Amino acid sequence: MLINEIDNYIANAMKAKDGTVETLKLIKAELVNEQKSGKPYDEALEAKVLMKMVAQHVDSIVIFKNCGREDLAEKEEKEMEIIKNFIPEQPTDEEISEFTSAAISAYILTKEAGYKLSMKDMGPLMKIVKEKYPNANGNIVKKTLQTLI
Repeated sequence: MLINEIDNYIANAMKAKDGTVETLKLIKAELVNEQKSGKPYDEALEAKVLMKMVAQHVDSIVIFKNCGREDLAEKEEKEMEIIKNFIPEQPTDEEISEFTSAAISAYILTKEAGYKLSMKDMGPLMKIVKEKYPNANGNIVKKTLQTLI
């Protein structure tokens, strides 16, 4: 799990005195909080937590820049880059679209002959896609479904 990796990074950062310790401890704290929440803890949840942290940093950067605090915006950007290093590589929109098309074809085969897709099929299809790509953009799945309806 990523928490154990983070511990190693924290130890190395403390030895190197490279200034990333605070950010690494912040990442670990967020992951530990999620682990204690009772939700099933897996890599998908880790990625979700990290992406949420990046989004929060993006918001902070915008606010700091609007207030003329370039120094704080720069600090947030550095922290955000550290967090991004731990986010697993995300599938491209094209990969998600291709998989969604294949999932739709397989889904239709499980239905009776002449079955017509509708938006109420979105939930089961989204579940199929999320199993393969936990962080898939739901809008891409929706657009792919809409083109095939």
